[in-house]
Order: sequence, then structure tokens, then C-alpha cells
Amino acid sequence: MEQQELTIDGFTFSYVRIGKGNKGIISFNGYEKTAIDFAENLLETEFPHHYTILCVDLFFHGKTIVPQKRVEKNQITPSELHVYIQKILTKENLVFPHLFGFSMGGKIALSLFSYHPEEYGNLYLLAPEGLKPIWWYGALASFPPFRSVYKYYIHHPYWYFFWMDLIKKIGLLSKSAVEFANEKMATPERRKFLYDVWMSIKKLKPSFPKLQTIPALEDRIQIFVGSKDRVVRATKAYEFCKNLGLNPKKVVKEFDAGHSILKPQYLREIPIK
Repeated sequence: MEQQELTIDGFTFSYVRIGKGNKGIISFNGYEKTAIDFAENLLETEFPHHYTILCVDLFFHGKTIVPQKRVEKNQITPSELHVYIQKILTKENLVFPHLFGFSMGGKIALSLFSYHPEEYGNLYLLAPEGLKPIWWYGALASFPPFRSVYKYYIHHPYWYFFWMDLIKKIGLLSKSAVEFANEKMATPERRKFLYDVWMSIKKLKPSFPKLQTIPALEDRIQIFVGSKDRVVRATKAYEFCKNLGLNPKKVVKEFDAGHSILKPQYLREIPIK
């Protein structure tokens, strides 16, 4: 396992390289996971025997650094990230890699694929975010008043927990979803970390109109979900297929599991092509 870094335009991208195959894979980890987590699980599969795999850390994860001036303003776009990923591929002498993404990393992979499908192979998403636009996330990230409220909550969380408790009581969110959200907001450091990550990837979202124009999309995308997942519900994968006119029997594979499907037994279900 080789830890690598590449600094471009003030961004530092950290990634782990494993495998020695002629074909390539780029993977993106989930929130509060790292490239090493992804690599360690892939090492227990056959993929490293067939592919050279670059596991890239998300922003503010591992050693990946985002210029502070680009956290709240002029955030990175899918096309800009694509340029940086291509520079990493050039450095590693790889072309046309498949894309893997878990959870938040699935949203990043899907956004790259939607804007530049001609530069990537197939797309494999594990419990991915981003299958459906979330209006309130856009509102939180885009409008200064909402950002100011969130910043206030970083150091004064009482009202956040009050409202989340109320939301749980009236049934707008499940108990498990509220507990998951509250865990991510448990300390000032974790609240600041969440804010920085969310803000910095604000523009990294897929284009559904562009996805609809990709030829033979059914043959290039697979989505893996857990039937017991309460973070990214399996129903979102089926809604995604319906909205894009895809056959879910060809695209979606459902495991008897929760959200944590970044594990060797599930990764082995991804076909080696």
C-alpha cells in the first residue's frame, strides 16, 4: 500500500495506491472514512490482482487539503475536480478508470461520471448519497443566513438538538436517522468538520439531465444498497432508476445489510470486467 499526494492550485489530494493491474479504478470513501479504509477492504478481494487502484481521500479526510478561501466561496465543480483527477491519473500512468464510491464518495463519483462519462469506465456505487437532490442541503449551503445559523450551532448546539428532538417526535425523520445526525454533531470539532466538508463539496452534485443522455447507461452503472440501511434507504436506488428510465433488475443489487457495506464480502459482488 503506497500513500501518495499531489498538490494542484492550492488543493492537496491524498490517495492510496494498491494493485498492479493494467486497468485502473478510482475510489472515493464515505464521510469520516479514509482512503486507507477503502484500500484495506479492497485488498481482501481479487481487484488488486487485476487493477491498479487509487483510493482518494475526500476533502478534509486523510491528508486531503482544501484552500480555506474555497470552502464557502468558489467551491470546486465536477469539471474542475475531473481535471485534477486526470492529473493524478497521468502521474500514475492510468487512463479510463472505473469509478467506485461509497456513501458520500458515491455522490462524488456519480457527479464526475455524469459530466465526463467518456473519460471513465463503469460506475459502481455502494450505499451512495446523491441519488436524489436534497433541497434543504442546497438551501443550507447556498444562503448566508442559513450558513450563519449553522455556524451558531457549532458553538451553541442546544437549539439544534431541540429541533431534532421535535422532528423525531412528530415523525419527520426516523429515530435512527436523528441519532445518526446527532452523532455527527456531538462535539464542536465534529460540527466544524461537518460544516467544512459539506460546504466544500456543495457543487459536487450529479447532473441528471446529462445522465439521461449517456448511451447504454444500464450497462455502465451498478448500485449496491443495504435493505436495512437507514442512512441511504434502498428505495432511493429504485427511485433513481425510475427517474432515469433504467431497469432496476439490471442496475440495483440489494444486500441484507445496513449502511456499512464497504466490506470485502460485498465488494466481491462487484464484477471484475
